[in-house]
Amino acid sequence: MNGRLLSAIEVTRRTASQLRAVAYLRVSTEEQKKGFGIRYTGKKVCRHIAKKDWRLVETFADEGFSGSLEWHERPDLKRLMELARTTPRPFDVVVVLEERAIGRAGRAFWPWVWELEDLGVFTAIVRGDYDNTTDEGRKRMRDEAARAEDERIAIRDRTQGGIQEAAEQRADEAGYVGGQCPYGWRIENQGRKGECTYVLDDGPDGEWHTLDMARRLVIEHKGDIERAAGSLNAQGKLTRWGKLWTRQNLQARLLSAAVLESRVVFRATESAANRVQTDADGNPVYGETVVIRIPSAFSEVEVAELKGAVKVRNYGPKRGDRTCPLSERILSTCGEYYTGCAPGERARKYRCAGKRPKYAGAPVCTCRQIPADEIEFYAWGRLVRLLRDPEELKLRAELWVGLNDQAKVNFVQRLKELEGEIAQKDRAIGVIMAAAAQESDNPEEAIRAATASLKEQRTALAEERARVAAWQAESAAVEDQAQQLQQLAKLAAKRLTNVTLDDQALVLGMMNARLVLLEPVGNFARSCPVTTWFREAGRPIPVLTDDTWAVVEPVIRARHRPDKRLPQRQALEGLLHKARHEGSWHTLTDYGNPGAMRSAWDRWRTSGAWSEAIGLLGTAGAQPVPSRLPRMRLKFEVIPGLILNAGSDSITRDPRAR
Repeated sequence: MNGRLLSAIEVTRRTASQLRAVAYLRVSTEEQKKGFGIRYTGKKVCRHIAKKDWRLVETFADEGFSGSLEWHERPDLKRLMELARTTPRPFDVVVVLEERAIGRAGRAFWPWVWELEDLGVFTAIVRGDYDNTTDEGRKRMRDEAARAEDERIAIRDRTQGGIQEAAEQRADEAGYVGGQCPYGWRIENQGRKGECTYVLDDGPDGEWHTLDMARRLVIEHKGDIERAAGSLNAQGKLTRWGKLWTRQNLQARLLSAAVLESRVVFRATESAANRVQTDADGNPVYGETVVIRIPSAFSEVEVAELKGAVKVRNYGPKRGDRTCPLSERILSTCGEYYTGCAPGERARKYRCAGKRPKYAGAPVCTCRQIPADEIEFYAWGRLVRLLRDPEELKLRAELWVGLNDQAKVNFVQRLKELEGEIAQKDRAIGVIMAAAAQESDNPEEAIRAATASLKEQRTALAEERARVAAWQAESAAVEDQAQQLQQLAKLAAKRLTNVTLDDQALVLGMMNARLVLLEPVGNFARSCPVTTWFREAGRPIPVLTDDTWAVVEPVIRARHRPDKRLPQRQALEGLLHKARHEGSWHTLTDYGNPGAMRSAWDRWRTSGAWSEAIGLLGTAGAQPVPSRLPRMRLKFEVIPGLILNAGSDSITRDPRAR
């Protein structure tokens, strides 16, 4: 028995009149169908708590969540664990109806129970009326959890095997074995085992008529699928779910394998919409891919016409490297994410997804495009500067490791306990073998009968030890990531300065970096030529004083005569003001004649006087070039890709002050 757990329970019993209990209720969708809902399980758990004379503090319920999910993947169970970690502890016991409420999978069951034990909270099971405060209770809980795991695996294998066999047997009969039916078809004899088949939905109100109309419209509009979607919406022809058609949705229906090739792929590994679980080689984990032939929606000539019409609308070849590492990582003020450039565009840029209509004819946002180079330069530069700061990274890594140590299971203690129990079983088996050999005429049979139960228990303990060792290795890998983050700071200066866009996308993905825009994007098309000169030259904008004017005045006068409309010093001051504020020419009236100032800019820049004068002004008191980017917040996760539901680091910064 866990000494720390027992101590907490005994202290509670001595200092309080009642143990404080919380009820945890969980039912899956299948259990709900059988009538075992939250109310049913809640009544039984509450009666058990009252029978024990415990005080019910709170009830947590996850309805419709699978038992294979771990605790942090269930909302109310996650909230329960957050409360259990608070001080003072608000409850002493968690009560569940049965072991399956905790989880069918071992990964979902034991880490949760063990962490509660370490926090001084024990778990009580209603069915069987036992808890884990004794060795006997913990053994029973372990046996029940193992049975639940075996049951889950058996159900999965039996179900997947049956579906695979049905798919292979009925592949040439248009047999339906599950999944979503393609648009334009329906399932005949649905609900009859072994008789379900794909047939065209060509009844009076069938989907096939809408599919055929869409095909004709696309051909009529010479491949313009968005225009065809708008025509369908105008005629009241909606999708299967009663929504308006979009270009993407209609294109997916018309250019599917069902329409073009008259086939449905069961356990497809290339389908983005219905991707199945695959192994390291890309093959389905359960069964094999099966191609099921279904009735053709159109003739070969009609399919060829559709392909020809869509091909006309295709863009030409892709232009160079189109990698956009910040695609779907920039959150706009409209609530949508920016995506990378389209293949046919000349310059790389990011466009807000809100510009795409939700359906044909729908309103769109007014967010402007963002040149890719500028925002990528800001985001990558800011991230690299953070990675180069070893002290800051060390602080963050140590903070995360500390939080992780507080929440993680003591695997060393668990392994020690299991090894002790295995050693006890081995000693007991040896004693029984010796006694049975002396007292029986048939020693082998007597030993087998006497030790069968103990050997079965030892096998279960050994399997559990192997699982705990695997979890311990995973936990150690997470801590290694924290250490690697510190090492990354040492390499950042050398390895992350000049990297390809593909490498940037990889690192940004590992850090789960996001940019949150805090204001609308400005108009990049209207840029100030003076500010652009400083930006491209990589120079700050200097300050003009009496002393510095005395240095640059001879340079300008040597190449240009004074303009009667505008003194040269006044023109230079106006141009520097324009560079700092990116204003238009007509806003410079305070500095004199805007036309004369524009003429001075063109003449000085062409003669080289401008560049030489700016060089002589120096950098004392100079201001950085204003960024055209809006204010934004950079977010990223401290431990790349491995922290579930952990805090992220946010830096709010005005790029214009860069």
